[in-house]
Amino acid sequence: MSAPRLLVVDSDPVRLMLLADRLRGDGYDVTAALTGEHVIESLEEDPPDLAILGPSIAPGDDVTVAGWIRGRATAPILHLRADPPEPGRRTGRGSSFADRSLTAPFEHADVLAAIDDLLVRFADGADREPSISLDADACVARVGRRVVQLSPLETRLVAALLAEPGVPVSSSRLLAEVWPADPQVDASSMWILVWRVRQKIELDPKHPELLVNVTGAGYRLVVDRRATAPD
Repeated sequence: MSAPRLLVVDSDPVRLMLLADRLRGDGYDVTAALTGEHVIESLEEDPPDLAILGPSIAPGDDVTVAGWIRGRATAPILHLRADPPEPGRRTGRGSSFADRSLTAPFEHADVLAAIDDLLVRFADGADREPSISLDADACVARVGRRVVQLSPLETRLVAALLAEPGVPVSSSRLLAEVWPADPQVDASSMWILVWRVRQKIELDPKHPELLVNVTGAGYRLVVDRRATAPD
């Protein structure tokens, strides 16, 4: 059996190499990534079984990196924090962007235990989060394991996109389905509504991976990121 593949990301090159080398010594197949370009290249060439975000990544940048990972791999994310998280800090999906976090001070044994736990929990893919589902009556979307509360308008938009999952739906059709009683509504209302939904379901709403534009064709909802790449 091959060793589990780990992607370790940090902005401090010394700390990055020390952790990567130590994990290699523990028997893991480790790729160390310092720059954004290297992270994306590593994800596309050889998707990891687990990704580790190091403690030197600045708040905000960690969410961006997590978004790259979620959009290109099904690997769970372990976040090593240098400081306690800010009170109430959330991502666009309404929950912590990492599957597990450790806050300093922690021992290397704690890191190994967290890695083993995540690899076991995600081994059969049951805990991975490639899918989006909708409870229209409750105005609730499930993005993988995360639950997101939507407004009635947001619910109608997601329902219209889920009617043809992964297929581009034209803006004119979406306008008709979301605002059936208001034929005068214009494209700016759709743009605002798409923006609102992205704030709730995306890890990084500025770089959407789930609700994506398709030039000249409208919008589509990526319901299986293992098989469908964003435009």
